[in-house]
Amino acid sequence: MARQRGPGPDDYLPASGVLDWTDPKRHWAQRPRPCRFCKGPTCLRDEGGRPSHKTCAEAHRARKQAHAEQAYEQRARRADQRELDAHTRQERIDEDADRSGRGPGARRRPGRGRL
Repeated sequence: MARQRGPGPDDYLPASGVLDWTDPKRHWAQRPRPCRFCKGPTCLRDEGGRPSHKTCAEAHRARKQAHAEQAYEQRARRADQRELDAHTRQERIDEDADRSGRGPGARRRPGRGRL
């Protein structure tokens, strides 16, 4: 499975929910280009130097952050379910061992028939 890139410092919105684009050297260009999100003309540039309206970038980051949180919760639920399934399987093995008289935690060895 390929390793996924973790979120970078620019991937999440600040607590205020508003990006700080006050530095004109970094976020302003003389020539308008199409916004990478809405395709409308803009002279603004994002942190990577790509044309983007500030509101479009904030909305994109908010969606991306919500998606990341949802994916994190789904992974946590799947891990919890796997742990519960493993525990349930072990309980069934122990119950089978108790019924067969081999004692708790005993398992049948592969390749051996019943006595």
